[in-house]
Amino acid sequence: MPVLEGVGVSKYFGGVVALSNVSFHVDDGEIVGLIGPNGAGKTTLFNVICCFYPLNSGVIKFKGEKITGLKPHQVCRKGIARTFQITRSFANMSVVDNVMIGALFGKEAQGNLKSAREEAMRLMGFIGLIEKADMPVESLTSIDARRLELVRALAAKPKVLLLDEVLAGLNPSEVAEAMELIRRLRDEMGITIFMVEHIMKSVMGISDRVIVLADGQQIADGTPKEVSADPSVIQAYLGGAEER
Repeated sequence: MPVLEGVGVSKYFGGVVALSNVSFHVDDGEIVGLIGPNGAGKTTLFNVICCFYPLNSGVIKFKGEKITGLKPHQVCRKGIARTFQITRSFANMSVVDNVMIGALFGKEAQGNLKSAREEAMRLMGFIGLIEKADMPVESLTSIDARRLELVRALAAKPKVLLLDEVLAGLNPSEVAEAMELIRRLRDEMGITIFMVEHIMKSVMGISDRVIVLADGQQIADGTPKEVSADPSVIQAYLGGAEER
């Protein structure tokens, strides 16, 4: 059963069509990859799901309820959290203080600073950041900065987690570590994952299903094996580039 779905989703920026009549669904408990060439509309789709941008047409539903038109913080409190391509931590705060923000303002908002800190420390233990709780954010390595982006989203207690290029900038061993962590989020915490990723080997290896966008349109939706053999996907990644 879909926990997140969109029907006829379109988004324009002036005369530029970022998304055109895109329909998608993510089922409860799935890990779904969202792939496509640069400029395909992947991050824009995440932005309209979270209501950072208003839709020009279409509807998005979460657990069967229309969320189109809500404010971003209202979407978060419904149970949808996200990470960003470029980490957006509060640089003048410690690691634990950043995570506490999610605990204080998420779906199951903690009532006081003490309980928010306890929840933040618990999640940092799960992610592997607890030893760096009191460090300034600016001192973190690239993989720890990615971990912080992730654990701050987790602190909001999401049912669905949108991961936007969470593997960017990581070396192969760090990628493998991050992919195992994503599996644990689904298997141990029951979080449904919808992820944008450009590392094809990784996204194909972890996803139950893959959705492909190209030029703002959905061109494929299926298992990794089905999608990787789809002529329209091959054309979008290879033929289109040659034609241009």
